Amino acid sequence: KGINYRLSKCCNPIFGDEVFGFVSAEGVIKIHRNDCPNAAHIRAKYPYRVIRTRWSGKTGAGFAATLRVVGHDDIGIVTNISSIINKEKDVMLRNISIESHDGMFSGFLVVGVGDTRSLDNLVKKIKTVKGVKDVQRT
Repeated sequence: KGINYRLSKCCNPIFGDEVFGFVSAEGVIKIHRNDCPNAAHIRAKYPYRVIRTRWSGKTGAGFAATLRVVGHDDIGIVTNISSIINKEKDVMLRNISIESHDGMFSGFLVVGVGDTRSLDNLVKKIKTVKGVKDVQRT
């Protein structure tokens, strides 16, 4: 409480991720996932501005996570995926963008989740949808 921080948009950390803090020039602590694409660069170039951080507080559906979904473009597959999301009490669908080419689809789902456990459970369920070949967090 009382700490000026922001969740970094490059990696969108959510409650439960292993994270670190980066103190910006303005004094704001930017929270990054340890596996953030920018983590190695930040740690190498600015080690004196990297701090240990940990999560505290309660979870909710307030963390945005983006999933990349790929599979066969079968009739009703998007409906089946969104139906799974709607059944999850701790998950909220915020955005969906799907493209289809030559019988295959790929797209991005932005979901609001409370923590990594909720996200991991959702990914497992989406992978069970007939026609879905892969689901990855971006």
